[in-house]
Order: sequence, then C-alpha cells, then structure tokens
Amino acid sequence: MQPESWRSIPLVSRLTAAAKPLARRGFLKLSAALTGSIALGANSGSAEPAPASPPADAPWSQSLGAGVVDRPYGRPADHEAGVIRRNVPWLTATTESSISFSPLQDLHGIITPNGLFFERHHAGRPDIDPDQHRLMIHGLVERPLVLNMKDILRFPQVPELVYDLIDRPNERPWGAGEPAAAVVPSAISNAVFDAIGVRLRSVPFTPDKVKAAMKGAA
Repeated sequence: MQPESWRSIPLVSRLTAAAKPLARRGFLKLSAALTGSIALGANSGSAEPAPASPPADAPWSQSLGAGVVDRPYGRPADHEAGVIRRNVPWLTATTESSISFSPLQDLHGIITPNGLFFERHHAGRPDIDPDQHRLMIHGLVERPLVLNMKDILRFPQVPELVYDLIDRPNERPWGAGEPAAAVVPSAISNAVFDAIGVRLRSVPFTPDKVKAAMKGAA
C-alpha cells in the first residue's frame, strides 16, 4: 500500500491532520504504530474471560449434571481423552505380535485402570465366545479334562503367588526370550521406593534388607 493511500483510513487521517506530509520514515513509523494498534485491538476483543475461581461458581456447578446410567458402561472423562495406551510402530512388523505401553506419566497412585493395562500379544487379541469356549487338559496327566467357562470360574479367583528373585548377573535372562531378570527386580525396587522412600539395589530383596535400608534413611 502506498503512503498516500493510508490517508483514507479514518484513524490515519485524524493522526496526520496536523502533521506534515508523510515522508518515507514517517510512513514507516505510522505503519508500525497502526499495526500494533490493530493487533492490540484484535487481542483485546478476542481475549477469553478468566476462569471462575472461589468464591465464584464455575459453569459446571450452576446446573444439574448427567443422571445415573447415562453411560451404561463407564468410560473416562472427556478431559482425559489423551490418556491412552500407545505402541511403538517400528518395534514389530505387525500389531498382532507386539506390545503396548501404559501411560504411567498420566496416572495417579499405584492402581492402573483396566483399560490402560499394557498389552503383550503374539497372535492378536482373540474374540472369545464364553459360551463356546472349552479348555482341554490332556497328555501326561492322570485325568484328562475338558472345562467350560462355568467350570473355570469355580476355581479360586486369586491363586497363591510366589516370587523368587535370583541374583545371577553373569547369566543370560531366562523365560520367553525376554530380559525378565533385568526388568522385574528394577520394577520391584521402584515400587518399594515409591512406597517407603528407600532404594534396594541388590537382589534378593529380603525383609532384613528392607529394614536396613529404612534405618539407613532415617
């Protein structure tokens, strides 16, 4: 836009009514001032109001919320839409044989919601019909069995769990080809630190080691 064209703008005409004809330097100064004024006006016109804080009432507290069973099966709040499991696309060739990761950085406490537990699949997630599912136990057993879901659900829900951590740093990890001996102790040590604030840096983890670590931190 040429300098003389700015004179048709009301704001410019008022600012330059008593001024000398615009030279190049004066035009540049006026352009900068006018641009800043327009930007300031745009920002002030589109600025969002500050959120209500006590004792003011927030918008969601001024009306009734949704009633019971508006969601027959519960789901996370809309504000937590980004709290989801994620995978690493380049880690495996397909997602049917891969893993997903829990968003631990977004969770609070030590309880992981069911929908955010990490996954480990070797042939995809099966879609099982519980009415048709059967479990066969045969081979080198005294009494072969075929169990349906009703039979399976009669078993105790929480079996006894026994953990043995063996210190063998010079041997390769055992199991299904995964570094279980390296990952599990570290995870348990982190859990102990989160619970009582002390580090256990050598296996096996025993009550005496925990007590000694707690005395050393006192």
